[in-house]
Amino acid sequence: MSARTRRIAAVSLHAVIAVLVAYAWNRMFAAHEVGTLDGSGWAILKYFTVLSNLFQGLVSLVTAVCLLLPARWEKRWLILLNYAAAVSVGLTFFTVMVYLGPVFGFPFMFQGSNLHFHLIVPVLSMLTWCFVMRGRIDAREIFFGVSPMLLYGFWYVGNLAVNGIEGNDFYFFAHRGWGQAPVSFALMIALAAAIAALLRLTHRKG
Repeated sequence: MSARTRRIAAVSLHAVIAVLVAYAWNRMFAAHEVGTLDGSGWAILKYFTVLSNLFQGLVSLVTAVCLLLPARWEKRWLILLNYAAAVSVGLTFFTVMVYLGPVFGFPFMFQGSNLHFHLIVPVLSMLTWCFVMRGRIDAREIFFGVSPMLLYGFWYVGNLAVNGIEGNDFYFFAHRGWGQAPVSFALMIALAAAIAALLRLTHRKG
């Protein structure tokens, strides 16, 4: 793939991702939908699924604009943002495919806008990262890819500590008691790190 073709593909794919995220967010925000994300309006920002997809949508919008500028587009900060966004939505995707889908059923997980946030946007984002975007990611930068999940995890556990488990443990990290929360948190960190390592290895550097 030539540099010009890759650039056109990157602009197109990131534009599509940004539009899909905006469409799904608008539907979720406007009215409650059947599916796994309970609620509507600003309340749905409590879910990592929503936050990670909005993060990816914003990064895709910024990336598409930057790629249209005449300056060289393989900017370091842009590559790192794309990496962190791909890892974040990748965590959502693999959590659904490995755990939530088998437990609750894939038709339930993919109803309404959940189809976009759980499947379409994550898969498209990871494919765009692996095969279209260019730029080296060092091993030590895996932490950067995991950082959105870490920030969310600390907020989630902090919210449980301050406001209590009842009504706030919507991911069931501590539904069997506080002793389960550190284990659940550690497992999510491990999964995010594994996804970050995988996306680093499958990413084309040049």
